[in-house]
Amino acid sequence: MQNFNSPNEVGDSYGALNTLFSGFAFAGIIISIFSQNQELKLQRKELRLQRREIKLNREELIENRKELSIQSSQMQRQAENLKISAKLSALTALLNYYLEVQGRSENPLMFEGKIKRTVNEIETINNLKTL
Repeated sequence: MQNFNSPNEVGDSYGALNTLFSGFAFAGIIISIFSQNQELKLQRKELRLQRREIKLNREELIENRKELSIQSSQMQRQAENLKISAKLSALTALLNYYLEVQGRSENPLMFEGKIKRTVNEIETINNLKTL
């Protein structure tokens, strides 16, 4: 065992050990910086991929909005056509009724005006459908 006269001598006797631990600490800092640098590169790459994905999603949403607009107008036209079709069916049924009643009636001219009005309305609707 050594005889140390001052505290400096104690510290100096472990100088090589201090240098070793300082070197390890410095190496740990270098490794930590390198590791963080790698993580930052990965995060940047991930952000680029996310931006690209967001851009694609936005473009897809724009296309979907256009398609929905087209579908909406088609559905409106279809609803209008259904109304016209229902009205034509009702008028046709009414015309058939008038013709049937006229055939059984003692005075067939009594329904002539109603039949003409119904036929005119059917023709008007048919003309609208062809436009």
